[in-house]
Amino acid sequence: MAGASPFVLLLNPPYVDEVYDFKQDFSVEYPLGLAYLGGTLERDGVDYDILDANGLGYSFNSTVDAVLQRKPRLLGITSTTTTVVLAGRIAAECKRRDPGMLLVFGGAHANAVPAETLADFPAFDYVVQGDGEIVLAELCHTLQAGRRVEDDSERWEPVTAHGGLWFRNERGESMHFAPRRAFRQLDEIPFPSRKKLANHLYDIGPLMNAGYRGLKLTKLAGSRGCPYACNFCSEGMEWPAYRARTPENIFKEIETCYHRDGARHFYFVDDTINVRTKDLFKLCSMIKESGMKIRWHCHARVRPINDEILTAMRESGCFGLMFGVESGDPDIIRGLGKNITTDHVRIAVALAKKHGFKVLTFFMFGHIGDTPETCQRTIDFACEINPDLAFFSMATPYPGTELYQHYLANGALAETFSWDDFRPHKKNAMHHTPTMTSEEIWHFYNKAHRAFYLRPRYVGRALHRMLQAPREVSDYWWLVKEFVQSHEWIPSPVNPGSSARA
Repeated sequence: MAGASPFVLLLNPPYVDEVYDFKQDFSVEYPLGLAYLGGTLERDGVDYDILDANGLGYSFNSTVDAVLQRKPRLLGITSTTTTVVLAGRIAAECKRRDPGMLLVFGGAHANAVPAETLADFPAFDYVVQGDGEIVLAELCHTLQAGRRVEDDSERWEPVTAHGGLWFRNERGESMHFAPRRAFRQLDEIPFPSRKKLANHLYDIGPLMNAGYRGLKLTKLAGSRGCPYACNFCSEGMEWPAYRARTPENIFKEIETCYHRDGARHFYFVDDTINVRTKDLFKLCSMIKESGMKIRWHCHARVRPINDEILTAMRESGCFGLMFGVESGDPDIIRGLGKNITTDHVRIAVALAKKHGFKVLTFFMFGHIGDTPETCQRTIDFACEINPDLAFFSMATPYPGTELYQHYLANGALAETFSWDDFRPHKKNAMHHTPTMTSEEIWHFYNKAHRAFYLRPRYVGRALHRMLQAPREVSDYWWLVKEFVQSHEWIPSPVNPGSSARA
């Protein structure tokens, strides 16, 4: 498409240093959501392109220049709360230099607070809430026909419920419409189109790297949303509700990527893959009986986990499990809404190790009710269960979560707060509670890295793994840099995610 101007350009903004100073060292995420949008646009005959400024290592200025060079009629930007201010700046600069360009915004932040997003960022002409595939395709059809959404009754209808498209009319009034066309189930959504993304740019991250690169490494989603209601996460607390693809549909995508693209490593991005255990058993059986030799890893809940399901997963090629534990204090973990206990965690991690899985666990400091004592219990618990990798962060009150409402109710959000303050790994960000100061939370965040990774037991195991699998040297090098960054008196190393990028 060299020299061509697509009708739609889908943009993944860069994670520059000012936003997330080590994200690119951890992994370079494949923008699966944009690939899904591309699949539906292709089916509908809409001319589009994808610009993954993050994967390409672009800075703010080079991102804007690249967008303007392509001259799209419509620029679609995806973003989380962490990157929404940056996305807004990119949109504003693109519109300043090309006033005729239309901007549509989607992603996790838009899903949680669509009306507020439209008000906060004047450069966004449209904001999408919920599944974006049909919304974006119908918007393109309406614009290509030279019509306005509010006048195109064949395609759109006004709504007051969740989902759809938010925009301003000619008088500047906020409008909310939804497309009349809709997917009845996830199986109806076209598979993500991967042909406009340079697969060699993406890195799966430490520990779960099975040695595959390029097209051999594929990211996929077997479901959307989450049926649980953790108070720090918006997935289970906001619309739309949890939905799952059928095992047959997921298997068809795996089979397609395996035979067409040569994919051998699959990363399931589902929030928790073992919600529907019958479907998981069936998928594992289909993979095993197909004769395809693949490797895959996933996020899972610590319950339900048992020998039977772990055996089926291993036999189908699963080698890695990532558990959201969040706290090691029984009272704190009970109040998170995860419906698990510390004993469930102990059993699940021990079983996973028995079956030979690599295990990654996630922990956070700064939950509702956290104190220095409960944070220390979390560090002690992480060392006790001894996963292969422990990922620590600071609880951040993202919009759409109970934690966010708790901050509002307790006056912890200043009237002048910025979405730039919502960063899970940054000092002086939105990390303080009625029971802990931001300095205390930052202290335990850094202490956890030192306490967990400098244990002789862990260092010895890491050295053994690197000798057994040299490809994992780069994984553990990331841990070294993370340790360096936890010491405030040592300058943070320059990394691919910094503002010094191309």
